[in-house]
Amino acid sequence: MARLVALVCAAQVLVQIGAFFWPALLPGMMQRWSLTNSEAGWITASFYGAYMLSVPVLVTLTDRVDPSAVPVLANVTSMNATSERPASPRSVRRPHHRFE
Repeated sequence: MARLVALVCAAQVLVQIGAFFWPALLPGMMQRWSLTNSEAGWITASFYGAYMLSVPVLVTLTDRVDPSAVPVLANVTSMNATSERPASPRSVRRPHHRFE
């Protein structure tokens, strides 16, 4: 049981790091990508807006399906979105240049 708790805690930490790293890296990304304050604000607002819209749906979903399945699905989706290699690479177009 202790191993399962440790695994769930580690997974949650990793998901949170992947989901909330943007504000910490924003100043460097603004300089690297030549973003204006408005552009950076829109990127940040879109993330928090999507979070705001998904929470009521996911909370309500726990009344209809197994409550433990909802965070697992959310975490898998988050890990897939932030991974270097998404589950379906054909649907994602990668840029041909690399940032230094």
